[in-house]
Amino acid sequence: MRPRCADCGHFDGDAASVEAAFPGLSAMSSGYASVRGADGLCGLRGIYLPGGDACGRFEARGEQAGDQPRGHAPDAALPTAA
Repeated sequence: MRPRCADCGHFDGDAASVEAAFPGLSAMSSGYASVRGADGLCGLRGIYLPGGDACGRFEARGEQAGDQPRGHAPDAALPTAA
């Protein structure tokens, strides 16, 4: 089985983090919506993506310095919309 973003130390699948990264999302829906599924944020690449995706920069949780448990904001900040 290939590594998935959802299992990567850079991935943040917490609904509150998704809502914080996309101000105004809750006006139309919610980061807690079932349609979001296992999607989340990549703190390394600064993008929103499906948890089933994968890339060559995968790091299993606990392999990176300052690793945080799933559902907590990653160390790298995501860009904000202007």
